Amino acid sequence: MAMNEIQLIKDELCILSIHPEKGWIRRRQNIGYAVLAASLCDLVLLDKLKVIQGKIEASLAGTDDPLLNELSERLYKHNGSKLWWWMSGRSSRATALFSKQMKLLETKRMITSRAVEWLGIRVGWRFHVNHKYNTTAEITRLERALIYGREPDLRLRVLIELMVVLDMAGDFFSQGELRKIARKRGKEICKHKFPENHETFRALFKELRSLLKVAGSHGV
Repeated sequence: MAMNEIQLIKDELCILSIHPEKGWIRRRQNIGYAVLAASLCDLVLLDKLKVIQGKIEASLAGTDDPLLNELSERLYKHNGSKLWWWMSGRSSRATALFSKQMKLLETKRMITSRAVEWLGIRVGWRFHVNHKYNTTAEITRLERALIYGREPDLRLRVLIELMVVLDMAGDFFSQGELRKIARKRGKEICKHKFPENHETFRALFKELRSLLKVAGSHGV
């Protein structure tokens, strides 16, 4: 893997969520839930998490990423518990999780941030991606899968489903027709089985969709 290629799905998702010109976050309302799911997917790919018959089987991550370590510790304490119960308990902390993730990306020097103020009051943040971690390579891979129909590898398959759930799959293409193709192809890809850990990934995405449905019904 290239020196500056992004290795974690949660990092990739957050960087892709930053609008390249304006610096605001795409799908800001729901991004926290998606970061939670992406982090769990990273733990699956690291062989630190499985979901068997709806129940958690986790081991301690021991990575150099504090957010993944924290989540793995929490999961480990709830081995044998139902995934839906554990994830619903994290839903109220989704915004805090996203903030922690963005601060972590800044610590890694992958992004920078600046406060946006109005009449001296901070009303939000704008972000900028470090040029070493530009999204060109990942968007090219997305284009190959979503526009030209190339079969994605497992990591990209996971990222695409996260984007479909967030309704972000078409955001990276300027032409309206290409956006339609990307959204349609993304939905088709989501119908395919994952080549590895299918039961675990299906369970994670099922719970992510449930969280977003509940959040939407509450007007979050």
